[in-house]
Amino acid sequence: MDISILLSKLLPFLVYPLNLALLVMFLAMLAFWRGWRRIGTLFFTLSFLFLTASAMPPVAKELAGRLERQYLPLSAEQSPQADAIIVLGGGVNIKVPPRVTAELGEGADRVLHAARLYKAGRAPIIIATGGNVFPQTAALAEAAHMAELLQEWGVPAGAIVTEQNSRNTRENALEVAKLVDRNGFGRVLLVTSAIHMPRAMATFRSAGIDVVASPTDILVAKYRQPGALNWLPSVGALGLTTLAVKEYIGTAIYESQGWIKKVNAY
Repeated sequence: MDISILLSKLLPFLVYPLNLALLVMFLAMLAFWRGWRRIGTLFFTLSFLFLTASAMPPVAKELAGRLERQYLPLSAEQSPQADAIIVLGGGVNIKVPPRVTAELGEGADRVLHAARLYKAGRAPIIIATGGNVFPQTAALAEAAHMAELLQEWGVPAGAIVTEQNSRNTRENALEVAKLVDRNGFGRVLLVTSAIHMPRAMATFRSAGIDVVASPTDILVAKYRQPGALNWLPSVGALGLTTLAVKEYIGTAIYESQGWIKKVNAY
């Protein structure tokens, strides 16, 4: 197992809203146990307020919206012509027990949008990129399952290329760059979730690929509902905040490692 990949997936969990709130709450309990009531009360209050704020829809929508608004979506028919369509993994749950087939994940719109772009004649080739982050016994890479779904949705097998080794966005870009150079592709359409698009675009451009954003899986939309519901903390809002925090952290790490140039994602 690659320890760097393990750490890259594990360390951000420490600063995700729920985990950070639980950590501060643990410190509060430790302070109470030691008899430090003022410190314990302070830590408990901070934990409660931080977790509540993170679960508020306005906070979640603002954090995620700042990312999603950087690249606005277009329909498949309105999208520009390109030499290829690149669709990133992260939307398909691979076939591992007890699943009897691969299943659609939260970001499966990526694969569906790529199929729509192909059927709209935007490009003649789809490159599905994404391996399994951690080795799985007798399990295909996610990109292989993406190819199966694309075929189910009407894309011929001959129009699909899979890259099955990459485990994160940077590796996606580096591996796809080889395919782009080998096949002489010029401009390509990059398909991923809108919240992930700023980091993905910066990463692929840093790898020397001429990419045009084609975002999907839009999470922040103008959905009308009773006003009170817009302010009630919810698990959904907490999840959205966590996704946004993940992207901000990922962008900062990629910048610090020199894998991308500074991104205006704040």
